[in-house]
Amino acid sequence: MKESPRIEIFQNINRFPVIALLETLPPGVLLCFVAALGLVFGSFVTLASARIPQGDSIVHTRSRCPSCLHVLGFRDLLPLFSWLLQQGRCRYCKVKIHFRYPLIELIQMVLFLSCYFVAGISFEFIVLALLSVMLLILIVIDFEHKIIPDGLQIAMAIVGVVYHVMHSGIDIALVIGPLSGFASAMALRLLFSWWKEQEALGLGDVKFLAVAGLFLTPELIIPFLLMSGVIGIATAMVWQKVSGEKEFPFGPALAASLFLCVLLPEQYNEAYRQLISWLAE
Repeated sequence: MKESPRIEIFQNINRFPVIALLETLPPGVLLCFVAALGLVFGSFVTLASARIPQGDSIVHTRSRCPSCLHVLGFRDLLPLFSWLLQQGRCRYCKVKIHFRYPLIELIQMVLFLSCYFVAGISFEFIVLALLSVMLLILIVIDFEHKIIPDGLQIAMAIVGVVYHVMHSGIDIALVIGPLSGFASAMALRLLFSWWKEQEALGLGDVKFLAVAGLFLTPELIIPFLLMSGVIGIATAMVWQKVSGEKEFPFGPALAASLFLCVLLPEQYNEAYRQLISWLAE
């Protein structure tokens, strides 16, 4: 069978000087570098997840304390360490800083380290890391505002195209994947809306499933949807106990499921088979 055409840059990009230079670092130093990079991007996630829903710029506006609105300096913006050194309080007004900030930074650090352990220092790592950043922004925004911004979905779609071309070349699946995801999502939306007599899957979730089709091979679509449901049910139970809210956003479950599916496809498939086997008993 003729191999799908590939963009030449994806075949040689791991030879780029920056990647080659990082590969020469001792393993411990490289691990610390990836962890620090994760914290920095975690700080970006906290900023983006707060500004995007408000329509504010994530580039041109200086960071401020949400309580006293004082412009924050460099020493106030060191990911995690500023929070620890200032004992979780603003340096100017002494109001407690919400724990969401260090928590998100730590989660992003763990995600970056996970990408590194799977892909090493490579272009694959860059793509996976970018995906993890966008998915974490999506999770935070959907939890806090119950929306999935279209701009974020477009950015994810661009990364999805790069990921697909990198793995499969330019083929018909580049179109079929998103269409399959969209069709599956619309079918689920109509089915559950009819069953529950209320909207059960938002249009943001439908668009997300279309974007997810760029990352998934055909054999992973059903495991992805089923595991999304399992993660969603488990998270909803915790969410309702902690927040007391009955309405639960499904986007975070979809995002977590997609990341695990892309990061560990073989293990994900195995977990799906074991779940089906357990349910069949």
